[in-house]
Amino acid sequence: MAGFLALSACLPLHAEPVSITDRQKLLQQAASNPKRHGVWASDTFHDFKDERAGLQQSARTNSLTLGYDQRVAPRWTAGLALTQLVQRSELPQDDTRRRGNGLLASLYGAYAPLPFLTFPVSVGLGQIRTSQNRVTEGQELQGRFRSKLTSASAGITLMVPLQPIFLSNSLRLSYDSGRIGSFVERWPGQQVETPAHKTSSTQWHASTKASVWVDGKLWPYVSLKYSRDVQRTPSENDADQLQWGLGLDVLQGTGWMGGLGYARVVGRQGIDDQSLTLTLRKSY
Repeated sequence: MAGFLALSACLPLHAEPVSITDRQKLLQQAASNPKRHGVWASDTFHDFKDERAGLQQSARTNSLTLGYDQRVAPRWTAGLALTQLVQRSELPQDDTRRRGNGLLASLYGAYAPLPFLTFPVSVGLGQIRTSQNRVTEGQELQGRFRSKLTSASAGITLMVPLQPIFLSNSLRLSYDSGRIGSFVERWPGQQVETPAHKTSSTQWHASTKASVWVDGKLWPYVSLKYSRDVQRTPSENDADQLQWGLGLDVLQGTGWMGGLGYARVVGRQGIDDQSLTLTLRKSY
């Protein structure tokens, strides 16, 4: 979700410079959106496996996001996005299985003082309801709990048209926190109470995306993203992460844009983290 929110929020909002070639016009049209309104959808499938000692877990998440944004001034845009989350996870060390469903609401926007320079921001609140089953001493324990989520980010994006490559470079600071409420696990004649606890992380993200022009409509791309922890609770030994990606964006003169992208984390021993995202946007 965050990646597509950033893409939607970072579209330059005002007229293109004069005295540029036809190809540069097409490149700039890929980054700018002179229309006032936009509606979009994004569906992400995320597969995560952690095989580090004491942290073994696996999770599969599907997040469907619907969004709307509007150019509220010549250099300003603002939007709203709603994300539905469905997650299935397993923790083999204590034979735990979890199923979660949640909803996240986000406000996002951007200020574009120059045609290829934008400053995106976003804030979000959400909640996930999770049911948990685990086996201990031959007994199956069942419990339910709620997690409250908070997120915020701010950054800067610089878009550079070259021939025949179009570069998008960004630097972003993000904050995410969650509060898992207390809950009781029950089985015949007994129960176990788990107290509430919190998680949080603050990270820097630096990324670049290189798209290649094909007839002004097809834009295959490769991307690279580096993330580093500023703070994380509970703490982990790994403080940084590298992710590569590839995909295809399709642009139409009628205001339609679609995309399919794949991303995978590398360089974190014991972790397999990959995602597939499908996006569709209509500007009018």
